[in-house]
Amino acid sequence: MSHVIRPATASDLDAIGEVIAEQLEPEDVPEAAYTLEGPLARPGDWLVAEVDGEVAAFCLGCPCSARVGSVTMPALNIEFVATKKGFEGRGLQRALFAALSEVFPDALLHMITGIAYFYRRLGYEYAIPVPDRWSLPTFGVPDGWSVRTADAGDIAQLMALQARVQDRADVAFTHTADQWAWLLPSPNYRTVIAEGPDGPAMARAYTADADRAWVFEVSAPSPDGARAAVAGAAEGFERVDVYERPADRDDIVGTLGGDRHKSSYAYYLKVLDIAAVLSELGPELTRRLAASGIEAPESLKLDFYTSAFEIPISDGEFGDPQVIDHATYAADRIAVPPDLVAHLLLGPLGAEVLDERHPDIRTRERGSLFRALFPPLVGDLHSWIVP
Repeated sequence: MSHVIRPATASDLDAIGEVIAEQLEPEDVPEAAYTLEGPLARPGDWLVAEVDGEVAAFCLGCPCSARVGSVTMPALNIEFVATKKGFEGRGLQRALFAALSEVFPDALLHMITGIAYFYRRLGYEYAIPVPDRWSLPTFGVPDGWSVRTADAGDIAQLMALQARVQDRADVAFTHTADQWAWLLPSPNYRTVIAEGPDGPAMARAYTADADRAWVFEVSAPSPDGARAAVAGAAEGFERVDVYERPADRDDIVGTLGGDRHKSSYAYYLKVLDIAAVLSELGPELTRRLAASGIEAPESLKLDFYTSAFEIPISDGEFGDPQVIDHATYAADRIAVPPDLVAHLLLGPLGAEVLDERHPDIRTRERGSLFRALFPPLVGDLHSWIVP
């Protein structure tokens, strides 16, 4: 049976809702509804795969921003991925993801969570760990603090509060203003701003789980600020789980006490266009090379087994990558398998650990340069859903 990929419309909502209730969570249906037919719905963000007139699969693309060191590039967060029972194994999600790349051609990086292993078949990598979380006792808002629900008039402040934490990260996937406009009216999430003597704080919480509130994206100037934001976001719940912020050097969440749970999961990431991303990273690679003190070579040759590039270096500055012939075993190049590209460019292991773990990474005499250009990175990622 052939399929048709097309933008979803409000008339598809019943069919989409049935699949979400069956394959994901019934609580997610109202959220899907307002993103598809609400006043902020954008044509083309939702895509459906139709088979013989029936909605068989779908997904949602949410544009976001990705910063790597000193450079920023457009990215895409993918959500609400589901396939109706009986239509699995037909390549519908592969076709939908390819269509998303056409709808959002500027997005150089894709991020997604969920469905163990599945997205690896589509070229995604478990590149950045999901943060650890803390199970906390319930508590109230500290004296001297007030909490209110954030609205569209607070978007600039919310972005500034998040920047306070994310600016400390090496890699940050960030909600754009348009994405915040979608997030704030969500029926499943609560975003709050706390105000008190130490300055403003904020937190988001998933509130559709009857068992507990899942709190994340905490940004606070002090433990009391974090306590106020978490208490406000989790109001009405007896159980609260809060996710850490890896880039928060003050470990504000850790000061709240409770029991820590180590994460065993990670965000899926995919580099859509290696050459384009390497080109965007040019200023950052230039900065890292200068900081290393290593003498600049005339060029950097990177071989990814299925593609290879030479990046010219002039006066210590990286130029745009040029396609060269594949020659993995050539002595003058660094070889990296294509399923480790996101790990290398965005992940926390860095070139040295990746080189130790993977025999198909080949650095030869370029090892010092490889480690200097691709160090371990601390990531702080915003996603639509709770991590």
